[in-house]
Amino acid sequence: MAQTGTFKHSGDLGDIIFSIPTINALGGGVLCLDPAGGESSPLFARLGQPRTKLTMKSLNEVAPLLRMQKCIVDIVPWSGQKVKYDLDTFRDHIRFNNLCISHLQAFKLDHDLSKRPWLNFRYKRKLPKPFVISRSPRYHGNYTFWVHQLTRIKNDAIFVGFEKEHEIFEYTFGHKIDFYPTPSILDLAETINSAQTLFCNQGLPHAIAEALHHDLVCEMYRVYPAAVFGGKATSKYF
Repeated sequence: MAQTGTFKHSGDLGDIIFSIPTINALGGGVLCLDPAGGESSPLFARLGQPRTKLTMKSLNEVAPLLRMQKCIVDIVPWSGQKVKYDLDTFRDHIRFNNLCISHLQAFKLDHDLSKRPWLNFRYKRKLPKPFVISRSPRYHGNYTFWVHQLTRIKNDAIFVGFEKEHEIFEYTFGHKIDFYPTPSILDLAETINSAQTLFCNQGLPHAIAEALHHDLVCEMYRVYPAAVFGGKATSKYF
């Protein structure tokens, strides 16, 4: 593959993972990530969103995983340089489908590219329990989903993410779930890839699991279900 393109993305991290099939279909190349989270883009002003959470710190955290992808030659900070493909234009194509398709639609690419695994990551580890739980404070839409799931998995699950997320989860649902530290995004990806099933809401862990086509049960954000994938028996959304 001739990897000569240049690409720009302003995040968030899950959105960047969802852009990989588009980068690959457009020939690959250098991915420029905006540590200002799109503050200078008229796209964000038009949508009433000042910026994403992408910073230089999170850029450096996700870069090792992105550099493992065959279609990505390198990751560099974006500081105004001209690029061939502005991946932020996916925001003009967000519909009630999923954000991988939104990226593909922005460049008139085949939507079926979202239906096969697109993340190059083979590493696994031995986990203390088979199920992995992740729930960020964003995109809550189905409290009862967790009540029912926890009745059967609470003794066989570990929680990944931030310690505050773990604290909120235990407080909200009244169950003790072992916290499993994942100091880096590579650790997080390895943990997800090693789980029997990931139970999550929308966010970076969900994006990694979908990119791997790993067994997944996801709490759907019903107000804005823009990350729902179909056609894969191992993915379930509630």
